[in-house]
Amino acid sequence: ASGEAGRYTKIGQIVHVWFGFNYSINGSGGFNLGISNLPFPVKSNASFAYNGGGVAREAAYTGYMFFCEGLNAGTTQLAVLRRYDNGSPRDPSGTMVGHVTYEAA
Repeated sequence: ASGEAGRYTKIGQIVHVWFGFNYSINGSGGFNLGISNLPFPVKSNASFAYNGGGVAREAAYTGYMFFCEGLNAGTTQLAVLRRYDNGSPRDPSGTMVGHVTYEAA
Protein backbone atom coordinates (compact mmCIF):
# COMPACT_ATOMS: atom_id res chain seq x y z
CA ALA A 1 0.00 0.00 0.00
CA SER A 2 1.00 3.58 -0.45
CA GLY A 3 -0.43 6.95 0.46
CA GLU A 4 -1.37 5.75 3.94
CA ALA A 5 -3.08 8.11 6.39
CA GLY A 6 -4.77 7.54 9.70
CA ARG A 7 -5.95 9.06 12.94
CA TYR A 8 -7.23 7.61 16.16
CA THR A 9 -8.99 8.51 19.38
CA LYS A 10 -8.62 6.40 22.51
CA ILE A 11 -11.04 6.76 25.41
CA GLY A 12 -10.26 4.32 28.19
CA GLN A 13 -9.61 1.03 26.40
CA ILE A 14 -11.81 1.81 23.37
CA VAL A 15 -9.89 2.84 20.23
CA HIS A 16 -11.54 4.37 17.15
CA VAL A 17 -9.31 4.51 14.05
CA TRP A 18 -9.94 6.34 10.79
CA PHE A 19 -7.79 5.19 7.86
CA GLY A 20 -7.14 5.69 4.18
CA PHE A 21 -4.68 4.06 1.81
CA ASN A 22 -4.00 3.33 -1.84
CA TYR A 23 -3.43 -0.27 -2.85
CA SER A 24 -2.01 -2.09 -5.85
CA ILE A 25 -2.12 -5.88 -6.23
CA ASN A 26 0.17 -7.89 -8.50
CA GLY A 27 -1.05 -11.21 -9.85
CA SER A 28 -4.47 -12.64 -10.56
CA GLY A 29 -7.29 -14.36 -8.70
CA GLY A 30 -9.00 -13.38 -5.47
CA PHE A 31 -7.29 -11.41 -2.74
CA ASN A 32 -8.01 -9.81 0.63
CA LEU A 33 -6.90 -6.52 2.07
CA GLY A 34 -5.92 -5.98 5.70
CA ILE A 35 -4.28 -3.38 7.90
CA SER A 36 -1.18 -3.66 10.07
CA ASN A 37 0.21 -1.31 12.70
CA LEU A 38 -2.97 -0.28 14.48
CA PRO A 39 -2.06 2.16 17.28
CA PHE A 40 -2.64 -0.32 20.16
CA PRO A 41 -2.76 -4.13 20.41
CA VAL A 42 -6.23 -5.70 20.32
CA LYS A 43 -7.40 -7.07 23.67
CA SER A 44 -7.64 -10.83 24.11
CA ASN A 45 -11.24 -11.85 24.91
CA ALA A 46 -12.51 -8.37 24.05
CA SER A 47 -16.14 -7.66 24.89
CA PHE A 48 -16.96 -6.78 21.25
CA ALA A 49 -17.92 -9.66 18.95
CA TYR A 50 -14.87 -10.51 16.85
CA ASN A 51 -12.88 -8.01 18.99
CA GLY A 52 -14.29 -4.96 17.17
CA GLY A 53 -15.74 -3.83 13.89
CA GLY A 54 -16.05 -1.14 11.29
CA VAL A 55 -16.59 -0.39 7.62
CA ALA A 56 -14.57 0.81 4.65
CA ARG A 57 -15.31 1.99 1.12
CA GLU A 58 -13.33 1.66 -2.09
CA ALA A 59 -13.29 5.32 -3.05
CA ALA A 60 -11.44 5.47 -6.39
CA TYR A 61 -13.45 3.29 -8.80
CA THR A 62 -16.29 1.12 -7.53
CA GLY A 63 -17.60 2.53 -4.26
CA TYR A 64 -17.93 -1.04 -2.94
CA MET A 65 -18.47 -1.32 0.81
CA PHE A 66 -16.26 -3.52 2.98
CA PHE A 67 -16.64 -4.83 6.53
CA CYS A 68 -13.69 -4.80 8.92
CA GLU A 69 -13.32 -8.22 10.51
CA GLY A 70 -10.72 -10.39 12.11
CA LEU A 71 -9.07 -8.06 14.59
CA ASN A 72 -6.44 -10.48 15.87
CA ALA A 73 -6.18 -10.51 19.67
CA GLY A 74 -2.79 -9.44 20.99
CA THR A 75 -1.72 -7.95 17.63
CA THR A 76 -2.01 -4.62 15.88
CA GLN A 77 -3.64 -6.20 12.82
CA LEU A 78 -7.01 -5.98 11.12
CA ALA A 79 -6.85 -9.24 9.19
CA VAL A 80 -9.52 -8.70 6.53
CA LEU A 81 -11.49 -5.96 4.84
CA ARG A 82 -14.26 -8.16 3.41
CA ARG A 83 -16.44 -6.88 0.56
CA TYR A 84 -20.18 -6.81 1.30
CA ASP A 85 -20.84 -9.75 -1.07
CA ASN A 86 -17.71 -11.68 0.03
CA GLY A 87 -15.89 -10.85 -3.20
CA SER A 88 -12.44 -9.36 -3.65
CA PRO A 89 -11.95 -5.73 -4.56
CA ARG A 90 -12.80 -5.64 -8.26
CA ASP A 91 -9.82 -3.64 -9.45
CA PRO A 92 -6.18 -4.54 -8.73
CA SER A 93 -5.60 -0.98 -7.52
CA GLY A 94 -7.70 1.57 -5.72
CA THR A 95 -8.20 3.72 -2.65
CA MET A 96 -9.72 2.45 0.60
CA VAL A 97 -11.12 4.74 3.32
CA GLY A 98 -12.87 3.67 6.50
CA HIS A 99 -12.95 3.34 10.25
CA VAL A 100 -12.78 0.61 12.88
CA THR A 101 -13.46 0.52 16.63
CA TYR A 102 -11.91 -2.04 18.96
CA GLU A 103 -10.99 -2.73 22.57
CA ALA A 104 -7.28 -2.30 23.33
CA ALA A 105 -5.19 -4.61 25.51
